[in-house]
Amino acid sequence: MSTRSTKGLVLQTWDYEDTSKIVTLFTENWGLVKLLAPGVNRLTSKNRYSLVTFTLGEYIFFPTRTKNKLSRLKTGHFLADHLAITENYNNYLYAVALSQIIQDAQSCWEPNPQLFWDLNKAFNNFNDDSKPLNTFVRFLFYHLPTFGGPNLLNRCGRCYKLLQQYSFFSLNELKWVCQKCQESFEKSQNRDWLSFIERLHNHDFWSSEECYFSTTHLLILGSALLDYYELVLGITNQPLKLIKNKPMFRKLAPEIYTDSVLTSD
Repeated sequence: MSTRSTKGLVLQTWDYEDTSKIVTLFTENWGLVKLLAPGVNRLTSKNRYSLVTFTLGEYIFFPTRTKNKLSRLKTGHFLADHLAITENYNNYLYAVALSQIIQDAQSCWEPNPQLFWDLNKAFNNFNDDSKPLNTFVRFLFYHLPTFGGPNLLNRCGRCYKLLQQYSFFSLNELKWVCQKCQESFEKSQNRDWLSFIERLHNHDFWSSEECYFSTTHLLILGSALLDYYELVLGITNQPLKLIKNKPMFRKLAPEIYTDSVLTSD
């Protein structure tokens, strides 16, 4: 039987019988892969250190021929660990929440190298405690289209015409709205907020790392994203619920701060 080789991130593991594990990998070349890793719980196993949760590794496996069966690990080569993620509760929640979103997304069973490397970058940031909130919110924002959300183009999200001027970004729809489509109750937003959204649109997940973003703006956008993932996309998991219920998100919910932070009045 032929094998497949790919870089992968360990998203979740379960002990199976006494000496083996069932492992969920998110791989660069094949998307999500669930495999049986025989004998890796033995102290003498050469593969055991490549299968710690959040680890980046190089894996060779025998692919399953049927969807309801597991692939089988041949070898795993450790490349980098992200063990420090577990030393900070918030960073651990961020990492597990993103891992669970990917495991639950049907689209992630197909290869998506950009998503793979973005997730690895996010794990690196959580591991180093480097802008973890910033990283989490940006990941959710840039991968909205991956999980069924709107494409973040320079068009009105209601009439789909090219925008001539940025004046309103809907936190319910997570789309730009042109002046003609703007409802009477939707107040024009202030320049700082609009510049924040514009900067996000003008970069990608990697290049936006160098941008300065206000924590207040990140929390407002993050709260809107968490609502959108749950209420519109139907994506929710326990870590996302715990994050959403944190005081920092509840106190800066969009409906509370829309007038005092975002509007130009």
